[in-house]
This record gives sequence, C-alpha cells and structure tokens, in this order.
Amino acid sequence: MKDYKVKDFMMKNDELLIVREDANIYEAASILEQARQDRGIVGFHSPALLVADATGRVVAKLSLLNLVAGLEPKYSRVEGPKVTRFGLTTEYLESIYRQYGLWQDSLESICRRAGAILVRDLVTRPEESEVVHEDESLSFAVHQMAAGSQHNLVVENTKGEITGLLRLDDIYSKIHDLLETCRLAGNG
Repeated sequence: MKDYKVKDFMMKNDELLIVREDANIYEAASILEQARQDRGIVGFHSPALLVADATGRVVAKLSLLNLVAGLEPKYSRVEGPKVTRFGLTTEYLESIYRQYGLWQDSLESICRRAGAILVRDLVTRPEESEVVHEDESLSFAVHQMAAGSQHNLVVENTKGEITGLLRLDDIYSKIHDLLETCRLAGNG
C-alpha cells in the first residue's frame, strides 16, 4: 500500500455532493436524502457532503453527526473538553446531558427551528487529525484512519485547499478486489 498515494484513491470535490454554507438544515438533509435514494443507499451509510463558501471554495465536511447534533443548539454552550469517545466516562457524559438539558425538546420543536439553523453553524474547519495531504502515502492515511477511528479524511493540497475526501469505503473496495483476486488465484 505504500506505493499508492492518497490522490490515487480519493474522491475529488467534483465527484462529491456540495452544499452551500448558507443553506439551512432542511436543504442539507434534502441533498443527502436525494443522494441516498439515487444511489439506493439504505441504513446508516451516507454519501459525503462537502460545504462550500460563497465563492464555491470547499471549506468543510458535513457529517450526519454534524447535522443531527446541530438540531440541539445547546451544544454550543457545552464547556469543558471536546466531547469525543476517547477517555470520557458515562458519568461525565451524563453530567453534561443533565447540566445543559440536552435533547429535552419535542421533535416538533426541533423541526420548527431547523429552518433557521445554517450549515455554517454546524461545521468547523477540519482538525489536523481529520486531514491528510493528497501526496501522502495510502499506507499512512490508512494508519491515520485506524488510529483515529475515522471513516474518511479530508484531503488537502499543498496550498491547504480541500480537494476531496479519502473514504474508507473506497479503500476497502480496492482491498476486497485484491483479496478476491488472490483467492481466485489459489492464494487463499
């Protein structure tokens, strides 16, 4: 795998879904759902959705988690360590949940305010652990994904511009094809 580069496996911006940062949650959800239907996707798997600024430059990635968590505006008031799955006890998570009264509104109330929530308010510039350079080796990128439990990485060029996504699904598909070829050749 070290012979391959990220750019050999990545999906470029023009191959991915793009949503404007001034779109609201309804619009973003509609784009995602239409893509899921067009591709016959069922269940949790979802197409990637990149976020573009007013000039059309891609500035972030919108995940399903960003979209769902964005429906609870109280998350913006949560202080303390960044909420991740690493090193947080159930007690700590419960204390945040209770202290801030998260997810206490009815689904109807959440739905009514969704039109006022903009994509730009749901995303931030990707963190260093979520970004890989397009000329990096695929082997290092897979290590980065595994070590960080990432299903995809934002790909940047030397100028720091987002040029696409490296998705675990695409890497797995290639690995599966190689495994199948080896099996059929009698190596497995």
